[in-house]
Amino acid sequence: MKRIYFDLDGTLYPLYQDPKWLERLLAEDETVFSGGCIYDKNELADTIMSLQSKGYEVGVITWLPKDATAEYEKRCTQVKREWVREYLPMVNDFNAVSYGTPKQQFAKRAETIILVDDDDRVRAMWDTPKQRKSIDAKQNIIDILRSL
Repeated sequence: MKRIYFDLDGTLYPLYQDPKWLERLLAEDETVFSGGCIYDKNELADTIMSLQSKGYEVGVITWLPKDATAEYEKRCTQVKREWVREYLPMVNDFNAVSYGTPKQQFAKRAETIILVDDDDRVRAMWDTPKQRKSIDAKQNIIDILRSL
């Protein structure tokens, strides 16, 4: 079995394209996570469904805002879950975790586990010599996913 996990913010969700993203996070505005997608919704869905046809299970592991209160984390989790339902309805494993939590703690076991993430530090912690590999989301991930 193979699994692929996606980060959201900066990977699929265009958080950092909002010039006021940090200001909105500090104001505990969970709607900062309710915008569109970096990629065409249909192209992304088709690409991910193609991976599923090759035996991949698909999940999300996304961090919640840094230093967020428990209530703000709960609201952000709900908005992110709604975003996933709209843009990635094929996802069968959703994890919204506190900022800084090692994402590998939430990956279900598999022969191959891939994380698509825009954060260099997260990818460095994720990668292992054999089982866990990461993809830098600063590239066009549609093309990379098609090559899997």
